[in-house]
Amino acid sequence: MSRRQILPASGIALAAVALFLVALWSPARQVRLHQEGLLDAISDRDWKRLGPFIADDYSDRWGHDKANVLEAAGIAFGQFVFLKVTLHDPAVSVTGEAGRVVSRVVVGGKGGPLAEAVVAVADGLREPFTFDWQQRSWKPWDWALVRMEQRELEIPEM
Repeated sequence: MSRRQILPASGIALAAVALFLVALWSPARQVRLHQEGLLDAISDRDWKRLGPFIADDYSDRWGHDKANVLEAAGIAFGQFVFLKVTLHDPAVSVTGEAGRVVSRVVVGGKGGPLAEAVVAVADGLREPFTFDWQQRSWKPWDWALVRMEQRELEIPEM
């Protein structure tokens, strides 16, 4: 390849990489990927992996903070032998540094009596969940869950 061919080819390759990174790091994509990662960590019952998805200043209407959420997740999902948590038809929106995912949550799996109760409660909910995400720094991939809401769900304070 001659010098005259290398320069245009390098420019095209650089433009392709830049477009890829813009698409990869778009806020809506990052919120969607973080939401999927959060649910995968719950499905795998990997509480260490779940922790970084939840903001240190997390709060919700049930009076829970990050520590409570991690403890409650361990209790609610700990009896499952098999667990899969997914979203049904999620809607993702981003405004500035705030992202929101609104969707029904589908909990499937098998386990002990508490696991069956969790599945039954999730199946009975008709209103969607709302997950509020916040970009925590200048880094395009630095998002954390700051709030979760579901009007029908009643969870006791811990």
